[in-house]
Amino acid sequence: MTQTKVSVVIPCYNYGQYLSESVDSVLASDYENIEIIVVDDGSNDAETLSVLESFSRPKTRIIRQSNQGVVAARNNGIKEAAGEYILPLDADDTIAPDFIRKAVEILDAHSDIGIVYSDFQLIGEENNIAYTTVWNNIELLYNNICINTSLFRKKDWEKVGGYKAEMNAGYEDWEFWVSLSEIGVKGRKIPEALVCYRMHGESRNTIANKNFFENFKKIMKLHPDLYIDNIQYIIFPVLLKLMPYIPVGIKLTYTKRLFKNAFFSRTIFKNASSAFEYCLKRVIKKHFKKDTSTDRIISNISANSHNYQDNPLVSVIIPVYNVEKYLAQCLDSVVNQTYSNIEIICIDDASEDNSVEILKEYASKDARIKVLYNQKNLGLGLTRNVGLNIARGEYIHFVDSDDWVKLDAYEKLKEIIDKYRPQMINFSFQSYNEKTKCYEPEFVYKGIENINGCFRPITNTEFIDNAEAVWKVLYSRKFLQENNIIFTNVPIHEDTPFYVECLLKAERLYVTQQPLYYYRTKRTNSLIDNRDKFFDRYFSWYEMVENILKDYNEEIYKTVMRRMCSSCIETYNILLIKNLFKAARYYKSFREFSINKNFTKYIREDFRFFAANLEQYPFLLYTLKIYLRKYCPFLLNSVIQLKKKLFR
Repeated sequence: MTQTKVSVVIPCYNYGQYLSESVDSVLASDYENIEIIVVDDGSNDAETLSVLESFSRPKTRIIRQSNQGVVAARNNGIKEAAGEYILPLDADDTIAPDFIRKAVEILDAHSDIGIVYSDFQLIGEENNIAYTTVWNNIELLYNNICINTSLFRKKDWEKVGGYKAEMNAGYEDWEFWVSLSEIGVKGRKIPEALVCYRMHGESRNTIANKNFFENFKKIMKLHPDLYIDNIQYIIFPVLLKLMPYIPVGIKLTYTKRLFKNAFFSRTIFKNASSAFEYCLKRVIKKHFKKDTSTDRIISNISANSHNYQDNPLVSVIIPVYNVEKYLAQCLDSVVNQTYSNIEIICIDDASEDNSVEILKEYASKDARIKVLYNQKNLGLGLTRNVGLNIARGEYIHFVDSDDWVKLDAYEKLKEIIDKYRPQMINFSFQSYNEKTKCYEPEFVYKGIENINGCFRPITNTEFIDNAEAVWKVLYSRKFLQENNIIFTNVPIHEDTPFYVECLLKAERLYVTQQPLYYYRTKRTNSLIDNRDKFFDRYFSWYEMVENILKDYNEEIYKTVMRRMCSSCIETYNILLIKNLFKAARYYKSFREFSINKNFTKYIREDFRFFAANLEQYPFLLYTLKIYLRKYCPFLLNSVIQLKKKLFR
């Protein structure tokens, strides 16, 4: 298969001492089909002139021009490029051997992706990794989220007219990414440090940073419609950048002047005033002590702050409790999603390990992450409610902090949302056994083989028999609010009442067999593997679900309650194996409850839960026979029947 050609364009102005290292890093690439174009931007120091005079490397040619600046140098180099893909590289920087290959694979595979970038290693005067931000079209408007050394298509460069001469003083790469974004180009981050960026003295970039607002205004002037359409989203972040430099008394005047000067239109800015005023009020309250000057400013702020809003499509809610070993994998899977218009709400439920520090680190790198802290441990259900209370997304996804999400999950779900606008989307998943380190077969929904589009789940008892686990569903926030569906205060299986109520009340549910979620099983100290500790709460949990079902037909009732019965008996079986004496204490109450709820009827109807137990506990039948004869003779007959059924 023919490789797509990549042209690496290296402008060079008096950087002869670094040029060889830069070019050699490209030649060391494990990607073959490349060309290197060095653009001498009128260098005048002796060392650079000497290096360029004798410079000779494979696949490399030199173009010379009078000193015109880096913008012209890059544009002239790209004009001469024969490659379909372009990689700009500064003459004092280097790339990793696998960067081009990994970036090309993404562009080749995804026609909607037009920019590929990575984290970068600082070298020279500093030596640490700098983390770029996951691609976000809105954040790009106020923050240069990716590095200059990023792969893009030459045809896209042609569409936007290349790098702009107006940006010759700095941020020309940022303006270029904004130009590409404006025509619909998306970016993709490789979460590795694949570029080495040299820090030395007062560089062109440090000078540009000192003149941030002047350069930022230039970008806004070049893209007025884009910034006007999105002004409500960018004012607050820009205000935060302004805060360290502006005295309190003139913040309002100065910031309004910034935007008015940028757009040259009092009318245009007036439309954004309420958004600005709301953001300023938030900033003043957060960053300044209460005194007469701040009171005076706040008192003059308009009451129209309710007009401010931003609109993530999905709110990802992640309860966190003592998962330091798994949390980074979970967060990486969410922040690196191919679809980026999401908010990420993490709620620490009074963790006692290093989970809080991990959350703070991720929140400092990604503005979409909000971290909340419970003062005491509330449990999984109530902690999810905390996230629900502040969620702004059109849809809600609950993610367990020891699991992870497929990287294109929200992109796939958005396609379904755009087409069907469902109240719920059920998707498949794949389990990962933490003990064996093996993946298990993908989950397959039953009862939907002949269904196209959305359906009402209450009409499909075979599908309702899958009722469990809130993390395999995307929920419409409006649907949850209109039906007042929240989690209850139960320590185990808290998702069952929530999910069952959703299934009973939903009118439009869509099911996809695509596995979009990875569920970790057999984890030490996981709640589900220690559910026997909460056995005394199973009776109230059972009756809670029973009450939800009381107004529905008998077939639906029997389908769900059979599963509930199975869970109760399975947990008691585990208790028998782990703690015989504790099980004996619950014998009388469990016997009365199981007889009252007619458990034996459900056992005779469905043996599947016992078969599943046999895989987990090889001696379960033998153990049950011994203990049930002594403590639960009313269930012994069902176990004997099961043995005959399984081993005949």
